[in-house]
Amino acid sequence: MWKKLLFGALLTLWANGNQKTFDCPMRQLALEFAVEIQPSLTMDQLQEIADALNGAQEAQNCSVSPELIDWKNLKREKPKRHRTPAKWDDLQPSNDKSKVYIFVDVKRGDDANDGTIDSPLQSIHTAIDQKDFFFGMYLKKKKKKSILRGGRHYLKETVTLDYEDSNMVITNYDGESADVSGAVPIECTWKLYKQNPSNVNIYECSVTGISTINGLRVNGKRAIRARYPNANPETQGFGSSLQAISWLSLPPPYVPDFEFNPEFFF
Repeated sequence: MWKKLLFGALLTLWANGNQKTFDCPMRQLALEFAVEIQPSLTMDQLQEIADALNGAQEAQNCSVSPELIDWKNLKREKPKRHRTPAKWDDLQPSNDKSKVYIFVDVKRGDDANDGTIDSPLQSIHTAIDQKDFFFGMYLKKKKKKSILRGGRHYLKETVTLDYEDSNMVITNYDGESADVSGAVPIECTWKLYKQNPSNVNIYECSVTGISTINGLRVNGKRAIRARYPNANPETQGFGSSLQAISWLSLPPPYVPDFEFNPEFFF
């Protein structure tokens, strides 16, 4: 279909070469192509794309609109105006046995629980790895939701999803912010570095058990690892080192041995 439309549009350009018969229809076609490559777009999102297509100086007389899309010809249903966040009423388990819910609460959950809202799990991994136990084998083709309560959910390893996880949605609890992080929380007591001078703000803590530290964040902000001389590599570039503890001492200047034997020529 796209080849036919494109070929027809090119013929129109060759025949007339004006805005009404080529440029504006091509812009409308671009909007339909957006639906083709990203079918999850809402009407509001399509309207934003249409506004961008209409906003160009050379498209002042075009009226690209998602309302002009032939949804039947595209064999797609017309999307909703916008996506609304899931309400708690939508998440409540109902009498419909085709829908199941499991809750994950990093703050008060326990992976030995049964996954209900009053007895949530603690980790995403458990909800996924034991999905057959919690959801039931007979519900593999039904809709399933793993609902994350508010807080930061740390992943101990990569979450792997395959075909058996089809129809499962991992989402946040309505009105709560759930963050998923691949970082490792450091639970230690920070103390002033014993070797530092009194006017240097350097702290240390034991990170036994963590093999590699690629970066450190404190309260969401990037922390600068101690180095010599004290510097910020993001703004000052090179010139310091994590391994160095002081400047190298300069050796005395090298004075070569030589003999001076002047010769005179006449």
